[in-house]
Amino acid sequence: MKGHLSCLWLLLLFWGCTSVPSEVDRNDSLHREYYDNGQLKLQVEIIDGLQNGLLLEYFENGKIKRLQEWDMGFVSGVSTRFDSNGVLIHSIVTAYADSTNRNRSYPQYYIDTTKNVVFGNRIIIENLKELEELVTVNTHGKLIAGTEKRLDITIPNVRIQKAYSTNSTFWFNGKLGTYMLKPKKSNENIYLTLWVCVNDQTYEMEPIDLGSVE
Repeated sequence: MKGHLSCLWLLLLFWGCTSVPSEVDRNDSLHREYYDNGQLKLQVEIIDGLQNGLLLEYFENGKIKRLQEWDMGFVSGVSTRFDSNGVLIHSIVTAYADSTNRNRSYPQYYIDTTKNVVFGNRIIIENLKELEELVTVNTHGKLIAGTEKRLDITIPNVRIQKAYSTNSTFWFNGKLGTYMLKPKKSNENIYLTLWVCVNDQTYEMEPIDLGSVE
């Protein structure tokens, strides 16, 4: 953890000595957001639609608010948060029990802080409807009444806050790191609703039709 923090402090020093860009960069590989006064608010590299590398978020006064490491759509590594005066609030190291399959591995947090911590991924989605189009759900075959099924749900850059499904018993299996459901009535469809944290708010997605139960 000390090695991670040392790297972040070096990056902080580097960015603190770098001038702030005054124009919006439209390059697909680098996303930038700006305050109304033109001050840089946030920047992060995008690869294949996924946040990757170091995300830097700034206060309107130009001081760094957050440094957060991403690895192809997943928060992975050190997340460091500062107040508007540049004082360190907390550092969090995010790791995964199964680094080879993070979609099914619940993140583990290692916290170095003296203050309360609120976990919230900073996702940059300007059109939330586009985010819904990126959701994939794998039911691993047909939905059969009374038969348990594993649901693999993937949303790029976003961790699910809450989920609910109709016409089924539905739960999260912490051991497998995935959602499970047991369909109830035959010849009725199952609809899945997801709540995710985007732009520092909870967003309820449109129900997803998983199909009819046999």
